[in-house]
Amino acid sequence: MFVTPDTRIVALLGDPVSHSLSPFIHNAGFQELNLEMVYLAFRVDKGSLGNAIQGIKTFRFHGANVTIPHKQDVIFFLDELTERAEAVGAVNSITCEYSDSGSNPHLIGDNTDVPGFLRPLGGVKEKLKDREALVWGSGGAARAVAYAILNELDMARIHLVCRSDENGDTLARLIDPSGDRIEVVKWDYSALSIQQATLLVNATSVGMTPIVGETPCMHPELIHDGHIVYDLVYNPAHTLLLDQASKGGASTIEGLEMLIGQAAASFEAWTGATLPEEQLREAIRTHTQSNS
Repeated sequence: MFVTPDTRIVALLGDPVSHSLSPFIHNAGFQELNLEMVYLAFRVDKGSLGNAIQGIKTFRFHGANVTIPHKQDVIFFLDELTERAEAVGAVNSITCEYSDSGSNPHLIGDNTDVPGFLRPLGGVKEKLKDREALVWGSGGAARAVAYAILNELDMARIHLVCRSDENGDTLARLIDPSGDRIEVVKWDYSALSIQQATLLVNATSVGMTPIVGETPCMHPELIHDGHIVYDLVYNPAHTLLLDQASKGGASTIEGLEMLIGQAAASFEAWTGATLPEEQLREAIRTHTQSNS
């Protein structure tokens, strides 16, 4: 990749970012399509987010992804939100729009986690309609998942399993203002929720590299062949949770599917082009295995 003064820069802002596959995905896509763009990861702690956004403006970046722990806090610094980002209350993708005057860019926040999450579930949407789901987590990813489950998959109810009642209640009020479709459940009392749910989703970082020997599920013996288990963790591709699910006979979905789906939506917003997914999929697996 040859970088020139005209190369357009896209950033990843988060902490940590060393594990992220986003630079590999987007840079491979840029190269495949001969786009003069580069994607760089920046470790940004909570206290430095405002400075990082100002840096994007000052250096006239083309766009950015936002990951843990900034998906909610970044909203304060943006000029506009898409409808789904506003509904979810979390942003993972920023597009920078520039006027001819050379003034500061207009920053538009989107949540591409929503379409990314839904992509691999298209074939089972009818099966999930009016069923119940269990979601581990209450952060930005969990917000997108909960929104998609209730508004796009039209499932009846979510059992939200999280360590913080406060965070869980905040998510429930945002996504389910009526208060009757999300139940906040303590981590230690999730057994009944597993039994009642059809779709189980890990929207936490539990099981992610380097701590791969962990699982959010305290009762893996309850997972059976009627479950669909979806782990948003993508490194490693096959987590301990998915291993437990496979042993129980459940259908499984790897986090790599959501990663590619949300990346494709961001890529199109920044470039107007389609991410070459099929060329990338096997390359990503090879890259992950060689760096594990």
